Amino acid sequence: MLLLLQNAVDELYTYMKQFADSMEAEVLWRLARATCDKAKSTVDKAARKDLMYDAFKVAELALKLGDTNFACHKVSLCHRL
Repeated sequence: MLLLLQNAVDELYTYMKQFADSMEAEVLWRLARATCDKAKSTVDKAARKDLMYDAFKVAELALKLGDTNFACHKVSLCHRL
């Protein structure tokens, strides 16, 4: 949370990446958001595209695991825009 407040996108993404194998919706939606933020801050178009697809996949899994969690719906919707 502190990294998000400090707008430390790279550090947050690196930290959250270690939880990529998690099956917890609470963790996965945060990973999806960190991945999306990393994509938005990336200049390379190919890398940005790959990161956005990764974020979308993680967001879909988070939504599947936590379909009653509003944050999973919110992050999933953000990646569709």
